Amino acid sequence: MPSSGSTMVLGGSWLAMPVFALIGVVAGGFLAIEHPQNALCQALFAIYRSIQWLPRLVGLVCAIVLVAGIALLDFKWGGLGIPSSFYVYLIPVFLSSFLFGKRAAVAAWLVSFLMVAYLVIPPRFSFAIATMPDFMRLLVFAVAAGIVLAVPLAQRSNSNLAEDSGE
Repeated sequence: MPSSGSTMVLGGSWLAMPVFALIGVVAGGFLAIEHPQNALCQALFAIYRSIQWLPRLVGLVCAIVLVAGIALLDFKWGGLGIPSSFYVYLIPVFLSSFLFGKRAAVAAWLVSFLMVAYLVIPPRFSFAIATMPDFMRLLVFAVAAGIVLAVPLAQRSNSNLAEDSGE
């Protein structure tokens, strides 16, 4: 158990929270760009727009592959521990939501939830939940992943509304 002077906040490093918040702000700002001015932003915006219009099945497959890649890395290195694993398994949920839309993001959320339950929550390599604190950790992950899933979708929806209204 971490001591009272620990650097852990909500199950992870205190530094991870502002880093993920900054990633969210940058992604939100990127989605709000209507006409990028410099060449790098124009190239990134073109790639983003082409990825966004991939067929839905490709987005679902990419979302599942992202989670599978994280799970493989987690399995290969023997587990990152609960706090770090939570943040790592949020990455494919965010990327799926940002790049591929709602269906792919929900698929990534579900597969990430199952992988966290199977690979991270003790006992590892089982869907059994031994204690109430472990159940609460899994519940916190589900809620956090839902929030991470919703933010890019809300930003995308707002930018689509702005485009439709001619702003």
